[in-house]
Amino acid sequence: MMAEWDSASAVRGGDGWDALAPVWMERVGDSGDPVRAFLLDPVTLELLGEVRGRQVLDGGCGEGRFARLLARRGAHATAVDLSEQMLAPALEEERRHPLGIRYLRGDLADLSALATASFDAAVANMSLQDVEDYQGALREVARVLRPGGQFVFSILHPCGSSLGVAPDLGWEYTDPAAPSSPRRYYKVDRYFERRRSAIPLWRDVAICVPHHHRPLSDYTTALRRAGFLVRDLAEPAPDPDLVAQDPSSWEKFGRIPYFLVMDAVRLG
Repeated sequence: MMAEWDSASAVRGGDGWDALAPVWMERVGDSGDPVRAFLLDPVTLELLGEVRGRQVLDGGCGEGRFARLLARRGAHATAVDLSEQMLAPALEEERRHPLGIRYLRGDLADLSALATASFDAAVANMSLQDVEDYQGALREVARVLRPGGQFVFSILHPCGSSLGVAPDLGWEYTDPAAPSSPRRYYKVDRYFERRRSAIPLWRDVAICVPHHHRPLSDYTTALRRAGFLVRDLAEPAPDPDLVAQDPSSWEKFGRIPYFLVMDAVRLG
């Protein structure tokens, strides 16, 4: 269920995101992590196009950073997240610097608080992979979009997200005992095993968040059944100059696709 977020009535949830929220805000905060800022944001915003004057839903908004990007570009933003503790700084920022963003606490698979055909566009940045009922989430996003409405979402690229299925997958290093040694290749296996797992976002933080590995075809089939037509997709890669400036941080993102961004339209 969903309710307009209020610190007095919100119920704890978020499958690990509540516990991780203080660390997230300390390390990422309002500026966003570099991967989102340099890889995901530019592609997502390009696919969305002009948002001024449009009603836009941000599904899985977290601390509200992308919702604020949308609002500053003139969108009428509504933002939804399951985690009370991730929404708290978003609401506080809206109180201090109002942008007209409406924040709701709820599950993407249950947007019953939102009217049918009330949005021109929706985004879901790195959140759909966290949702257990992703098919229900896609149906709900389709329901709240007007015919012809746009849905742009990003996920971990399925070709590499099977790490949650088999932890020994991933990069093979020249020296297996030294992860800082040069990378040889990326190991992929058990791609078709659908699995829910809990993964840490940082090696030095024990708190885990949910992740679902699914083959790409699961998403495209669910999109079609929900009434979407996929128009475009992107596999963001870093600018070569960025890699040259800081190869230790960016070289790996230029070798394999870490992320997938899809642009779909709600058929009428």
